[in-house]
Amino acid sequence: MALDMGKYAKMAKAERKLPIIFMINEKMIRSEKWDGGMYHRVIADIMKNLAYRSVDAIMSVVSFGEGVHLWSGFKKYDEYTDKEWPKMTTSGKSVFNIGLTLVKDMLEDIDTTPEGNYDPIVVLISSDEVSPGYKNELKILKNNGRFKDIQRIGIADLSYDGSSSYWSNNYTGNKEAQVNSKAPQILKEFAGNNITLFISDIKYDSWCTVSNWITTEYKDEDTWFCPVLSMMELRYTEDEKHHARKICENETSGYKGLSIFKGFGNMFT
Repeated sequence: MALDMGKYAKMAKAERKLPIIFMINEKMIRSEKWDGGMYHRVIADIMKNLAYRSVDAIMSVVSFGEGVHLWSGFKKYDEYTDKEWPKMTTSGKSVFNIGLTLVKDMLEDIDTTPEGNYDPIVVLISSDEVSPGYKNELKILKNNGRFKDIQRIGIADLSYDGSSSYWSNNYTGNKEAQVNSKAPQILKEFAGNNITLFISDIKYDSWCTVSNWITTEYKDEDTWFCPVLSMMELRYTEDEKHHARKICENETSGYKGLSIFKGFGNMFT
């Protein structure tokens, strides 16, 4: 009996992984010191929410300050060790252009981002602007190569010391103007409208989305809805045909399993 081995090759291809590259700007608002802190929690929320939806996601972390650091190759979030979230300092420089070149090389390298997986997603996390001189590298990332239409997502990581939550303490009545004013310009250049805020203050850690203005509670429990996931698609190419599926397509307005801030009702809906 002659077996069609192509059948088994197709079955193996169906078990796709989603590679995510997190780019982290080491330059911080208010402090030169950073110990992984908020960035770690941002990444944890994204990866745990993907796992909850049975998306087999693997991640790699590129950070950039005076130089560029590749923390690890692609692996699952829970395989990272404490040593792979190192303390770093920066003098204020953040060489985004070199970080972009590294990410571009990762996307072009067939061994690093092999065929058969979902197309990679690049997430830029920043609380401040970057050093000038990155325009050409950003243009190349957007317009050339294997993944020139790659999904690019921006996250503004902010921290506040006030006793009130971010949105009740800073709410101006114009939600779009407020969120946009808090998002660094580099995130808008990198991700367009695909930007969220992750805010930490004394009372809450929360997400505030640009797309649907839902503020989610994160502290002390998993939300099982991370607004970043509403921006993501599972994309792949097979037999010269392009396929895509929204990760949160069945979760109307992101309310499934969502915990809204207690005592404030639907202020942001």
